[in-house]
Amino acid sequence: MAAAVRASIAIELAECSLQVGRLLEAEEWVRAAEEHAVASRSTYTLGHLYVGLGKLARARGDADGFLFFEKALEIARQWDYHPLEAETLMEYALLRRELDGSDEALSYLERAKEIFGSLGNAGERDRAAAEIARMVPPPPAE
Repeated sequence: MAAAVRASIAIELAECSLQVGRLLEAEEWVRAAEEHAVASRSTYTLGHLYVGLGKLARARGDADGFLFFEKALEIARQWDYHPLEAETLMEYALLRRELDGSDEALSYLERAKEIFGSLGNAGERDRAAAEIARMVPPPPAE
């Protein structure tokens, strides 16, 4: 099996572990993913790995996780990996919202929604819209 495929599978398993609250298991999968991603020499796979590392950092409450998202964005934009850019912006926004609820998080979500929409990914576009709705208070009732 190609290293890029192994890395992608390990990244997905790390995310599954995070979703069920198994942080230590997620860390093990991320370490395996990192090894395979480097061996793959695939920029996309490395970008996807950085998103996974950012998610892990967010789960740990590590504010320095922004570094991983920044690196993933750099790769996505340099190579025009629009799906990776949108995914990164979405996850980065969640970290920013947890840290300070900033306007920056909202702008990341808006851009992610726009990219997902242009890619025809209605499910992720709607997920971004739902996150935006959580951040933007409803207008006052009259």
